Amino acid sequence: MKKIKIFILNTIILVTSSLILKSIGVSFGVFISNQVGKEAVGIFQLVMSIYLFTVTIASSGINFATTKLVSEELALR
Repeated sequence: MKKIKIFILNTIILVTSSLILKSIGVSFGVFISNQVGKEAVGIFQLVMSIYLFTVTIASSGINFATTKLVSEELALR
């Protein structure tokens, strides 16, 4: 029963922090949009989508490489 209470408490903390951070993000987006204008925000989102895609492609093999290196090292022992 204690584990269920801890699980529920952790869930409430996670949901609350997520809602707070999302509302801060929306507020910041509105602030930036009012400062630089709609066109600049649109261009920024286009650039960021390409940037995040290239970051994803560049870092996609890191997990596999790490797993391979660790398993090779463990196999030598």
